[in-house]
Amino acid sequence: MTRHEHLLEEYEDAYFALLMEDVMVQEEARLEAWNRALQNDPAAAVPGSLDRRCLQTIRRYAFLQRRGAAFRQARKVLQIAAVIAAVMATLFTSAFAVSEEFRTAALELVRTVTGQYTQLDIRRTGETNGRWTGDYFQRVDVGWIPEGFSYCGGEYDVYAEFENGRGQSFRVEVYPENPPLDFDAEIRSYDYQGSVFINGNQSRCFTREDAVVIDASDQNNGFHFVVRAFGGISVDTATKIMMNIRRSPHAAYFENAEILWLPEGLAYQEGRYDWYAKFADGEGRWLWVYIYNGFGSLHIDTVDANFVEDVFINGNQGLCVVKNGYVHIVTTDLARCLYIDVIASDGFSPDTVKEVVEHIKLLP
Repeated sequence: MTRHEHLLEEYEDAYFALLMEDVMVQEEARLEAWNRALQNDPAAAVPGSLDRRCLQTIRRYAFLQRRGAAFRQARKVLQIAAVIAAVMATLFTSAFAVSEEFRTAALELVRTVTGQYTQLDIRRTGETNGRWTGDYFQRVDVGWIPEGFSYCGGEYDVYAEFENGRGQSFRVEVYPENPPLDFDAEIRSYDYQGSVFINGNQSRCFTREDAVVIDASDQNNGFHFVVRAFGGISVDTATKIMMNIRRSPHAAYFENAEILWLPEGLAYQEGRYDWYAKFADGEGRWLWVYIYNGFGSLHIDTVDANFVEDVFINGNQGLCVVKNGYVHIVTTDLARCLYIDVIASDGFSPDTVKEVVEHIKLLP
């Protein structure tokens, strides 16, 4: 290639790059205008239920990707480190625990009538301080309501509104993991008052004229709470409302499964609804349960395991692995296309963990 041809080629590359830059700028402006139009179009809004389901799917896929990457990286380092990484990677498992108190809680049929539909809900409830849990949210209690306020409307398990008849009102919203996508844009019209910790969760406070907004992320239980107060309700009152919003002790941990038995002494520690749950006792022993769909692959660390055995539990095939004191049992429910994944620390025998798996009841 001559110098002239080389310079001509560089010129053509540079010219093409400039053209693509212009196209990119124009396309960015077009998409930004389209985005603003969609944000202002009520008909284009994503339903809350679909938004929550999409976020849940994204979290699950990201979890599986992270777990697979952790296994691959673990094999490149020392064998001991590989074992630890592999064990910890499998700990992120899900289900829900049911205490004796939960199993004896009352069932009630709740009917919600709106202008568009009548909603029927069979809810497990338990009385706390004169109020019935489950009245407003499936897994969250509104533990304190200012005197004179009463429920005036809402959508079950999404939001609840209260008013006192004197022009004051507040609204409690519960989201899975993160606030709604438009929350940060909406809150820009408020004055930021600072960040505080409420019940160990980082919270933010915003004010505007006679309105107060407080939001908080409960990372341990996978919730994001928002309290909106209007009509001159003070920041202190709104903060107290937020302080008394918490996961219900009667709440389920998994949508379509129940754990009917756990070893004595184990208590719930943390989890994500419809994803995983961790239980532990005062002696440092722990047990994780995870139930997820079977559309992805599951890798079980059996390299240099002390014990590997095929199991058949509740009509489902699976594998039991004992390695470095840990017991790991995975079964597959082919009819529902589900994995049931349980791992326990040193101190639990394979028979005990098998009994836990036997008592995981999948709901129809």
